[in-house]
Amino acid sequence: MMRKLKRDETVLAREIDQQKYKKNLWRFDWLDEVVSLSWKDEKSQKTQDVKLKVGDAFAKINLPGKAQCTLCNNVINYGSNGKTALKRHLKSNKHLTILKTQSVNQSLGSFGTDKVRTLKPHRHTPPLSLSLSLSLSLFLLLILSLSVKLI
Repeated sequence: MMRKLKRDETVLAREIDQQKYKKNLWRFDWLDEVVSLSWKDEKSQKTQDVKLKVGDAFAKINLPGKAQCTLCNNVINYGSNGKTALKRHLKSNKHLTILKTQSVNQSLGSFGTDKVRTLKPHRHTPPLSLSLSLSLSLFLLLILSLSVKLI
């Protein structure tokens, strides 16, 4: 079962990687590196530039030479290429498509005024006595209609 490792589990991450790999052992400082990504917006035809920390997209899992992209949910093999494999995935078409979708969804604003509106009870709530009398009259009307049919 895959489990994400935390930053304080550096020793465990190295032990897991040493089972299969001798070089490119996982280093949590890879997560602090910043990658510049850019894509062309289809509607406005403007190029959007985004700086993304590797740690915002990846988590080390308890498999040797593997990390999981938290955005795509893909398991990436970094065992032979190290942090360049992670950066290459960040620039892949699949990852960029998901990143574009996420940025569009997060930028949707509200449609309306800035005033906060609260739900208010109905202003013209009939008094309880009127509701009871209306219910009683409907009940009597029902009984009367049934008794007329019996005769």
